[in-house]
Amino acid sequence: MSIYITNTYALEETAIASRAQRIVKEEAKKLGIKEIRIPYVDYGSEDRNNMSKKIDGVLTGVFPGDTVIYQSPTWNDPNFDIFFMNKLLGIGNLNIIIFIHDIRPMMFLTEQINMPSYIELFNVANYLIVPSKNMAQYLGEKGVTTPMVTQYLWDSNKEMVFQEVPKLKKQINFIGSDAKFMISRNFPINSDVTLDLYGRKNDEMVRAENINYHGFFNEYNLLHELHKGGFGLVWTEDMYCREYMKYNTSFKTSTYLSRNTFNSS
Repeated sequence: MSIYITNTYALEETAIASRAQRIVKEEAKKLGIKEIRIPYVDYGSEDRNNMSKKIDGVLTGVFPGDTVIYQSPTWNDPNFDIFFMNKLLGIGNLNIIIFIHDIRPMMFLTEQINMPSYIELFNVANYLIVPSKNMAQYLGEKGVTTPMVTQYLWDSNKEMVFQEVPKLKKQINFIGSDAKFMISRNFPINSDVTLDLYGRKNDEMVRAENINYHGFFNEYNLLHELHKGGFGLVWTEDMYCREYMKYNTSFKTSTYLSRNTFNSS
């Protein structure tokens, strides 16, 4: 019997969604778990026969008695997930585990209508891996009956050890898109606290002496920058997104914590 884990390819390489799946996949491979590459497709225009052949192709080595860990969301249309899950059920006698990173209808107001599809998907699995007890409780209240285990806080996969302790500064470090989280337009510009933003720049960013824009950094360089001092912040001004923060586990928190790892010898 073999164990497999899915990984959606063709996602933007720098996106957190892609990073999270890759990290889980890489850790799984260390345990001898094999990868199933999930295609990222336009479900509305994709020919069903063609899509069926694609899925059959990636499931060639999966047989009854195997275990499949399905990383969700795949960022495809939820109907694709149901289509794929039916393919797994068609193989028969599989142990299906859904590793939930995020739930799109909880993230985006416009996708709330799709929540029943995800509930249906989650109830097909033998087990669920969820990011928090709050998420487990929420799903239970929505009708999910599948047994759940909690994954809790992410561990950064970058093993970096610094020689000095980060400096105490009146500085807020924020990782993420300012256009999405709207932090610069709500940060006090008459404060002696500085805001250092790491993410994509946009035309609506507020310009002020105490707001510094650094653009996108790869994780190695980002950790070196964060290690210079200041406090990490997980925040949003979007109320729907803020509510979701009660249930998910932010990858940013682990990044902020990992920059504090230092050699005290």
